[in-house]
Amino acid sequence: MTNRTHMDDHSHKTFVLKKADIVLIAACFLAAALLGVFFIFCRREGVSVRILYDGIALRTIALQSGQEDTADGYYLITYRDDVVATDYYTDMPSLDLPEYTGYNLLLVSDGQARIVSADCRDQICVRHKPISAAGESIVCLPHELVIEIGGDPDGKETLDGVTR
Repeated sequence: MTNRTHMDDHSHKTFVLKKADIVLIAACFLAAALLGVFFIFCRREGVSVRILYDGIALRTIALQSGQEDTADGYYLITYRDDVVATDYYTDMPSLDLPEYTGYNLLLVSDGQARIVSADCRDQICVRHKPISAAGESIVCLPHELVIEIGGDPDGKETLDGVTR
């Protein structure tokens, strides 16, 4: 019986990059860099925040000062059975809301919108970064709530596409 302390020559293989592999990797990095530059320079600042519940617009708030309906502050969206309400506050409201079945608290300030508090269990909407560019959105699935940024000053967004 012999003890083998060395590995067979066939048990390991070295990986060698071929010219085609290097070209493919370089092309992927170049494509990623070009897309990054495109998204950075083609980003449009939003002009309004829309609060939608189950696809129905509840309120539109202008993001830029000098426009109508511009109101930086807190927007408390409350749910009770099938009734949804939005209330405006200049300061953080009390969130002791025993008569409601749910709530989201939206903060609009400095041209951005973010959810600062909600009573949903997953808190994804609260952890989402603030939004300010046209087309960005925050979604709270448990409450069927969408906060989206609009980019058209007239409020008439163009379609991305049409399906049949």
